Order: sequence, then structure tokens, then C-alpha cells
Amino acid sequence: MPMLQLNDLLPPEQWETYWTILGHQHDELLDDKEYIIFEYYCPTPNCYCKKLVANIREMGPDGEPLEKSAAVIIYDWSVSETSCDPLLLEESPNTKIALDLLEVYKKHIHQEEYLVRIKNQYNKVKELALKNPRTQAVNPNRDVNRNDPCPCGSNKKFKKCCLNK
Repeated sequence: MPMLQLNDLLPPEQWETYWTILGHQHDELLDDKEYIIFEYYCPTPNCYCKKLVANIREMGPDGEPLEKSAAVIIYDWSVSETSCDPLLLEESPNTKIALDLLEVYKKHIHQEEYLVRIKNQYNKVKELALKNPRTQAVNPNRDVNRNDPCPCGSNKKFKKCCLNK
């Protein structure tokens, strides 16, 4: 099942409007550009992975995010080995700005306010997924073979990622 944002499970009148903006306050980034982080979570109710995919997009001159991703980062806070080691996903652009955004994100994840926010959103996505029929599945991984890419989006093989979770 694809990763979802919290807003994907809420009616428009309840959408969260808080955006995390990266930009001029970070020395690693160009002064004239700002970037927005869109966080995606695994909505599978019985999956206990704590993975987040951060799709970071540049803000356009009209204040709206551009369609093209500047960086796509996976972050897993479920185990101590990965909790401080976000990585660029394969679909992320292979650019200097993507690497710069990764370095800024590595610092950003240690801010208590951000950690509390993503953990709350993770819990809310799981809660809403239980109530949403389109996220219900008897066995969401029944068609996934051991050597297939993991459906959580980690780009690892299923057997090395969520098979035993």
C-alpha cells in the first residue's frame, strides 16, 4: 500500500495546514529559496514500521510548492540504528540541493517540536487507516514475494524490511 499523508485521510475541512519550511535560516541552503516538507506514513493498520517519507519541494514564487521534488528522504525512527540516519531514496533527484536538503533534514529531525509532530501524525494516520475502508486489507502483503521491493517504500527487499513485522 502506498504511503499517505495525514491529509489524505481527512476531509478537506480538517486538513492540517501547518507546513514545515526549510530555507534562509539554514546556512546549507541558498538564501533565496524555501522548501516545504510533505511527510508520508505507512497507513497499513497492522504494520508497526515507523517509517516516514519526506518529499521536499521548492516553494514557487506564488507561495505554492512546485510539483517536482527537490529531495525524497526516508526516515525510520523505530530502531536506534536508523533513527538518526535519514537517507535519500532512489527516486530522489541526484543533485547538490538534494544532498544539502538531506543534511538540513538530519539536523531538523532532532528538534523536539518536529519529532512530537511526526509521531502524532503517524499515530493519527494509523488510527484513521483503521476506520478507512480503502486502507483495510486482510493481508496487505499477500501478493509481495520475499525478494520484491518492500511496499513501505524503503527500497529494501521485503525480507530485509517488513516481512517479520
